[in-house]
Amino acid sequence: MDHIKALAIKFVIGFIAIYLTLGLAFGISFANVVLISFITGVVAYVVGDLFILRRSSNTGATIMDFILAFFTIWVLEILFVDPAFAPVVTSSMVAATVISIGEIYYHRYLVNHHQYFKDEENADNRRTSLQESYSLETAEEPYPDLDDNEKTE
Repeated sequence: MDHIKALAIKFVIGFIAIYLTLGLAFGISFANVVLISFITGVVAYVVGDLFILRRSSNTGATIMDFILAFFTIWVLEILFVDPAFAPVVTSSMVAATVISIGEIYYHRYLVNHHQYFKDEENADNRRTSLQESYSLETAEEPYPDLDDNEKTE
């Protein structure tokens, strides 16, 4: 049930972004907008959210979602839309940028509310490993300010 809810939210975010950029700005038909939104959402959810977000940070997953969205929309526009009708690369870039802005908040929602990211057997403990990799170890000197005669070594 969590996956269906997450996919539905991702579809709504993608549909709004793609409709605003491709539908209104570039005049692509409503049916093509729905189809592109659905395919882009499913591909980005499986690859970007379930695989990459679980193993990296929000920033890394958002960058990967931008790349996935750009290439997916680009290929789907070539397949479903006449290239003379809309500038394919420009419209794909704009749509992927708008989707990526929404993905920042979507990833926060997933990490905080989705059971897949809360299960211990599925969790990668990203925060702990990131915290440990940038931690600084401090300690006192074993022989602080001792005279040369007082050292035991």
